[in-house]
Amino acid sequence: MPSPIAPVATIGQLRERVTLQGFAVSVDATGDAAYSWSDIASLWARVRPAGGGVEMLADRRTAVKGYEVTVRWRDGLSPAQRIVWRGRFLEIVSIGNLDERHRRVTLGCRDLGPLAGTTP
Repeated sequence: MPSPIAPVATIGQLRERVTLQGFAVSVDATGDAAYSWSDIASLWARVRPAGGGVEMLADRRTAVKGYEVTVRWRDGLSPAQRIVWRGRFLEIVSIGNLDERHRRVTLGCRDLGPLAGTTP
């Protein structure tokens, strides 16, 4: 009987290069907070469209694309991080370890677009 859960991506399907970024807050020379994103790792991934929808953003209806990004297992993944893929910024909204074997992890992401800027 086939499994009801979709098969996890095989290593050979991880063909896209993505960058995992983390957000950092530091204090500059004047004592003001400085916000920035910094690269944590460059990873091989499988990136697939995962639907989309419409959200209210700044009192406007805005189309939102969803993506499913599968990478090899790594500790420390968090929704406070983001993925950069082909010049687009993908916000991590969910983290799934479907087979519970810590081999691969699937990230549910929301496309912030190519012009998301450097602040969250």
